[in-house]
Amino acid sequence: ERHIYTFTLATPTTITLDRLESPTTRADNIFYQLTDSVGIIRNVYGREVVTLGAGQYMLTVQDSDTLPHAYKFRVLTRDVATAITPGTPVTGTLSPDGTAQLYRFNGIQGQRVNIDGLSSDSSISWQLTDAYGRSVSSGNTYYNYDISLPTSGEYLLSVYHDFRNDS
Repeated sequence: ERHIYTFTLATPTTITLDRLESPTTRADNIFYQLTDSVGIIRNVYGREVVTLGAGQYMLTVQDSDTLPHAYKFRVLTRDVATAITPGTPVTGTLSPDGTAQLYRFNGIQGQRVNIDGLSSDSSISWQLTDAYGRSVSSGNTYYNYDISLPTSGEYLLSVYHDFRNDS
């Protein structure tokens, strides 16, 4: 089964596909593909951050199984991210429906940023992307990460419950 959603961006925009998964709605057999007006297809896995140019897009959601499965998602832009300051602790609670939390901060090339999850829960994951939508680092909140920022600009940190890591 396949569903197609279309949207138009007036200006270049960084988005993340928030796959609102929970232990009961997790569907490993649901695949997402993003097609632009030229027809270039990009597979979107997990909660990947992608920078898109202005134009029309089509998001195809496809179930690879013969039985239909429920799915939920939302497309988030950088503007909904909460501004934070590196070095200042951030606390939050993730919703049971799998909703991601987005944070943004400005960084300088070579600046060291420490992501310390302060948690023993390895199912809470994160991804850090730069202003161009390139993944800088990712991990889970069980470990501490010391990252050197590769460029100056705004960074996006996505924190989410990765139900695939539940034990």
